[in-house]
Amino acid sequence: MSGILIPVSLFTKVFSYGLPGTIAGLPFIVFFILVLFQASQRTDTLVKPHIPTATLFYVLLIFVLQFWAIGRSYEIFGDSIQGIGVSTSFVDIIGLVVTVIIAYYAVKLTVVTEANIVTFIRSTIITLIVFEILVLIPQIIASVSPHMHAWVNLLGSLFEKRWHGRNFYDNGSYSTTMGRINGFEAEAGYLAGQIGLVFVPILVSGVANHFSFWKNGKETKRQYVGGVFLLVLTLAILFFAKTTTGFVVIGLSAVMLFWKANGRDKKILLLLCLVGLVSLAIAYIFVSPLRHLLNQYLFQKSGTENRAGGTIALLKTFVDHPFIGVGNGWAGSIFG
Repeated sequence: MSGILIPVSLFTKVFSYGLPGTIAGLPFIVFFILVLFQASQRTDTLVKPHIPTATLFYVLLIFVLQFWAIGRSYEIFGDSIQGIGVSTSFVDIIGLVVTVIIAYYAVKLTVVTEANIVTFIRSTIITLIVFEILVLIPQIIASVSPHMHAWVNLLGSLFEKRWHGRNFYDNGSYSTTMGRINGFEAEAGYLAGQIGLVFVPILVSGVANHFSFWKNGKETKRQYVGGVFLLVLTLAILFFAKTTTGFVVIGLSAVMLFWKANGRDKKILLLLCLVGLVSLAIAYIFVSPLRHLLNQYLFQKSGTENRAGGTIALLKTFVDHPFIGVGNGWAGSIFG
C-alpha cells in the first residue's frame, strides 16, 4: 500500500469547485478509502489514535482562534467582495485540517515496516522516472516546438489542475499555451515546489550517501551514475518550468548535495559546478534563446509588482494581527 501514496498524490485535478480544494481531488478520496481499509484490518487504529494529545489540543486551539478571527472579520466587513465568504472560510479550514489528518493516517498506517519504507522510496523513484518520460519531457518538447501538442493537450484535459476562469489553458493545456511545463499542477511554480519537496530530497540523499534505491546497502558504480543522471535530468527539467521557484530549487539542491557529500565527492562536485557555471555564462552570452529565458524569468523578471505588493500587504497584516490573524480568506478585505 505504501507504494501508491506518491503516484496518487500527483493527480491533483479538482473535480468540483463547490468543495474545498484539498478534498475535491483524487488523492483525498484514495487516502480516505485507504485509511478506512487499513483501519478495518487493524482494530487498534481507531481505539488508540496515533495523534499525540498535544497535537490534538493544538489543532483544537487553531480551530477556535480561526473561527474567532473569521467571525470578527465578518462582523467588520460583512459580505465584502474581497473576502471568500464566512461559510467558505469555515469549510476551507475544516477541509484543510481533515485533509492533513487523512494524509497523516494514510502514511502512518501504510509505512510501518522497513519493507514498507523501501517500497515507498522505490515507488517514489519509479514515479519520478515515469512522470518525466510520459509527462514532463513531452511538455518540454511541446513548449518549444509544434511537436507532441496532441499528447500534452490530451493529458492536460484529463489530469491537469486548472484555475477557474484563467486563460492559462486556452490552447488545450498550460504547456502549449504558456510555453512552460507544469506537470499536472495548475501553474509551473507549483510543479517546481512539488519536485523540490517530494522528489529532489530523496535523490540528493541517495547520491550524497551512495545509497542504492534498488537494494539495501551501498550502490554499484553504475547505479551511482544512474542516480546522478536522474538528479541532473530532474534539475534540467526544472529549468524549463521557467519559474523563480524552479531556479531556487536547483540552487538549493546543489548546495545540499555539496554539503552532504564526502570529501572526495565534494572536490568532483566543485569542479563540475565551476565547469557548469562557466558553460552557462558562455551560453548566456552566445545563445540568445537561453539569454532571453534567464532574463525573462530570473535576472530581469517583470510583472512582479503584484506579488511584491501582496507580500508587503501580508507582512503588514501579520504585524497588525500577529496572534490570530484575520481569518482564512479575509486578508483581501483588509486592503481591498
